[in-house]
Parts: sequence; structure tokens; C-alpha cells
Amino acid sequence: MFALLMIVGNESYIKDARVKKYGNRLYMLLEKMLSGVAELRYKRLYGKSRIIWDDTMKLTKMALILWFLSCLSSTAVFACRFNVRDVGFVDLENQPYGFFCFVSNSTEKQIADDFMEIATAQLSQTNIKAITVNVDQASDHPAMKYLSPDAKNFPVFILLSPSKQVTPIDSVEKGDGFKDSLRDTLEKIVSSPIRKEIIEKTIDAFGVVLIIEGPDAEENKKAVLDGQAAIKEITAQMSYLLKHIAKPPVLIQLKRQKQAQEEILLWSMGIDADDITQPYAIIFYGRGRRMGPVLSGKDLAEEMLLKFFYVIGADCECDLDRSWMQGNMMPAKWDSDQLKILSEQLGFDTEHPMIKLEMSQIIRMGPQSGNNVADLNAIGGFGYQEIEIIFDPPALEPDRQANSDTVSKTPAADVEFVAQPESDEDEFKLSSPLYMIGIAGIFVLVIGSYFMILAIGKKR
Repeated sequence: MFALLMIVGNESYIKDARVKKYGNRLYMLLEKMLSGVAELRYKRLYGKSRIIWDDTMKLTKMALILWFLSCLSSTAVFACRFNVRDVGFVDLENQPYGFFCFVSNSTEKQIADDFMEIATAQLSQTNIKAITVNVDQASDHPAMKYLSPDAKNFPVFILLSPSKQVTPIDSVEKGDGFKDSLRDTLEKIVSSPIRKEIIEKTIDAFGVVLIIEGPDAEENKKAVLDGQAAIKEITAQMSYLLKHIAKPPVLIQLKRQKQAQEEILLWSMGIDADDITQPYAIIFYGRGRRMGPVLSGKDLAEEMLLKFFYVIGADCECDLDRSWMQGNMMPAKWDSDQLKILSEQLGFDTEHPMIKLEMSQIIRMGPQSGNNVADLNAIGGFGYQEIEIIFDPPALEPDRQANSDTVSKTPAADVEFVAQPESDEDEFKLSSPLYMIGIAGIFVLVIGSYFMILAIGKKR
């Protein structure tokens, strides 16, 4: 790996001195072997010596690159060091939440400038992207389909989810109070008491089951008891996990009197905070991801909660449908301190490009059948047990539709986002199986590279 990084100009990526030392020796050894063998063979064939060092260098680099690409196609070899929970902490979303500010030519330019300055700063560590759309200059912008043709009182604000749900944001004041009200609104969009608690718990816990209370006390009690029973069962089986997780799942209750302040969280999960008629259960894991659907009615039961908990602890090397690994994320903020603690807990940097590359390979190489719950029957727990469950898809409440006169009810269209996460450097370790496979792979390629050099020599 050191040799490969050296030829692509990123030698500084590796911090381990031993890796540098042995990687450099391996690279130089390969060059000398190829050059020496090829030159000797050329002399025997043509009766004269010839310097073909440049050809050797080119082919050495070519062989290393081809070897590395072949390793990428076999990511399953390394997948065993991650479980589904690990994957859930890595943000591979190409489309985050979008916070749109619609303006017109008659809108003061300072408003649009202030919006981007304030929103960019407050959303920098979130999965929300701030976007300004001028309705007069960008009439073909995809987000225009969310805006009513009758909208005239600009600026107008909406929040768009990755699943194409949209909600109007009417709390931003116009005039002198614009900046302060925008800051307050953004704070409510990115954070809330329950979301803070979910983030705090998921860093070191197996996951979180959030019970959202309905109007019936007995139904609420049953939902809590089912959640507690599922957690107890998972706790008893955590010793069977292939990868250690510090703490068992946690149950959080969202009381009815607190639901109004969790409007954004509930909206992001497809629940209308003003129309909750029964209890719901949502399992969160990783970076505030939802595991499975929102459970309600007869599907809000211990057996179903267990089924989705088992998925979180499953190893990525199994034949699990990869669709389960990228559940909807709640809009939230993860600051640098939290990410540092998370990296220490997991043993890897979730923001590093190489980790994201490996995770994307894991997801892409596995089966994708679209979250079919019947496929989970093969996951019968972490020990030696099997649970048969017949699943009837829950009849979830309709996604909340924008009811403002400035937001259209036209079906949502795709809006392109470009995610550019910042990352810190990570380092490889000699204990990684990548190096053992690399050593074997490079020496196998020596033979092929030798014949390639000879072929070039014969042509000259």
C-alpha cells in the first residue's frame, strides 16, 4: 500500500514508520527484480546489455495500480471488521437535507448574502445544505417545483428531506429581525432535546428505540414494555457479537407534551406532530439513522423490534440486503468533539475518504432487494436461535405535505446536492490483512511484469 500511495503522490498519508520502512523496501525490491531479470534476459536473447530502467518503472507502477484495483473488487475480504452499526456511522448520502431560500430580483441582495453566510456557518457540521434560488434568474431550477406560482412575498423558506418530503419554514422574520430569527430557526432545524439525546446514546450504545406516545395510555404502556423486553433480549446476547459494542440499546420516550418541539424530527420520519393517534416506535442507530420502517399498530411488538436490532449487530460479510444499511438519517449536528469520541469508540475515522470508499464498496457489492423484511428471517439473533416472524407492512401516516400558500403540492422532483465532507487523516497499520494480501499479490505480478518488459524490448 505504501508503494501504491508513493506512485500516486500521497506518501504522507501513512504515518506508521514501519509501514514506510517495509513498504519502501518492497517497492525498491520489486523494481530491482524486474529490471535485473529483464536486462539479463535481454542480453541472453540479443547478445548485448541494455538499460531499460524507465520501462521497468512504468510497468512497476502499472502493475501496482492493477493490483490495487483488483483488491477493490474483493472488498468482502475486509468486510468482516465492520458491522451494520459501523456502516451506519458513515455518511455516504449524495443528497442531504436541503434548506432552500427562494428570492426574486426585487429581494434585497443583502438578504440572500446574509442567508448564505449565516446558514453555511450553522449547517457546516450537519447533514443539511443551504441553497439560495432566485425565481427570476433560475426558473428551471428543480426546486422550483416546490414553490407555488402565486408566491410573491419573498424570501420564502422550505426544508426538503432526502426522501423528498417538504415542509415550509415560516418562522424566519423579514426586516430588522431577519438575522436573529434565521439563527433561531436554524438551531431548531438542526437540534432538539430528543435528537441530542439520541446522538449522545448512539455514540457508544448498540442503538436507541424511540417510543412516541399516542393518546391511549394502555397502548403507550404496551409499546414501552415491548421495547424494554427487546432491549433485555439483546443485552443477554451481546456477548455473541463479533465486534464489541460498549453498551446495550437504550429506550427513550417522547411524551405527548414534548412532541411539538420535536416537529422536525417527527417530520423527517414521516410523522405529523399534530396528528398522532397511536404510539410509534423508531429504532435509531449509527449517525441518527432509522433502522427499518416506523413501527405502529400490531407491528409495534417485541418480535419486530428484535428483528431490526439483530440487523444492527449483523456482520457486513453476510448476505444481508444492503438497503438496510443506509436508512434515513434525522437532520442533526455532529460537532468535532463528538466525531473524535466516535472515532475512538469505533477504532476508525468515519469521515476519512478511504473509510468511505471501503464502506461504499461493502454496500455496492452486496444484494439490494429494497428492504424486504422477509429477508431478515435468516438473521435469528447473535447466538444459536431462530425467530419466525410474519410481517404486515405498517400503514404509516401520510407524509406531511406543505400546507403553506407559498409551497406547491406538486410531487417532489430530484434536486442534486454535492456533499463535500471534510476529513482528517487516518493511518494504516501493519496488522491489516491488506498488507499480507499485498505482498502475495505483488510477487505474483512480478512474473507478468517480466514478460511485459520483454515484449517491449523485442519491439525496440
